[in-house]
Amino acid sequence: GGSAGGRGALYNQFLDLLGQQGNFSLAKAAASRGTRAKVGAGGSKPGKAGQIMKKRSGGKHKNFVEAQRHFYRQCVQQNRLELALEYVETLNEGKAFEERGMGYQGLLACCVRLNALDAAVRVHSEQVELTGGSNAFAYSMLISLAGKIAARSNPGGGGGGARQKGRGEDVNPTYIHTYLGRGLCDDEEGALPGDPLARYVSHFFEMSVREGCCNVVVCNAVLDAYGRNSHCEEVFKLHQRMRGELGIAENAETFNSLMQTATRAGWYSLVFELRREMESMGIEPSERTVSIMFAAAAKAQQHARGRKGEALGDG
Repeated sequence: GGSAGGRGALYNQFLDLLGQQGNFSLAKAAASRGTRAKVGAGGSKPGKAGQIMKKRSGGKHKNFVEAQRHFYRQCVQQNRLELALEYVETLNEGKAFEERGMGYQGLLACCVRLNALDAAVRVHSEQVELTGGSNAFAYSMLISLAGKIAARSNPGGGGGGARQKGRGEDVNPTYIHTYLGRGLCDDEEGALPGDPLARYVSHFFEMSVREGCCNVVVCNAVLDAYGRNSHCEEVFKLHQRMRGELGIAENAETFNSLMQTATRAGWYSLVFELRREMESMGIEPSERTVSIMFAAAAKAQQHARGRKGEALGDG
């Protein structure tokens, strides 16, 4: 437990110990349940210049959250996820569901930003065990990350070349599978052949549907992931499923993903059909919509010139 001021002082130590010294043993002791820091980094007392807990309207603590993010980032980058998970368990027992749930959410977001899919799946597993379920935000992040990494690791996908490993990134499908357990099967509904990382996209999506937390954000993440990995037919199947079984209304990002996929597949006329459909539904285009249309028009012209050249050559 501990008061807000006590937790603020702990984070002050986290910043010093993790960001400067990397002393995880001391940080672990500081994070232990019931511990209160009486002296901040450098010997200053909490509440002075070194204090990171500053109140703002609504009782939120901006600097407190920033320090938490820094702590999570250090743990993930230095392969000390267990310490971050242990910290989450020390959050206020009286508000376990709220505070620990948000702690897992913040740690998950950090893993996603660092492209650490193994760690993200582990954190999500812990979150589900605590709360009995997940949410759209978590699933959309997992889906987006799995799709991006699958595209980079699969030359035949949307990655466009050899995989570039990001900072903090650690992907071991066998390790991930141990946390997903028997839930990930090749014959699962919607499962995709090929790269197991791509199958995680459909797995997480079907989990969100079963748990009743699937929404347009989750669907858009899946559309983008499928498109990146050249599963073009799956993109449009999901779009029809959104309109039918799922009853989820599209937004501009939905159409952007559809148009981007059509462009990648060389279905240039479909891009402009989708734009007209978007307009008829009263959905305002975004800057990305315009960019996709310009790219499609340019590629269509290039394709037409190529075909014309081939025809002249044959003649």
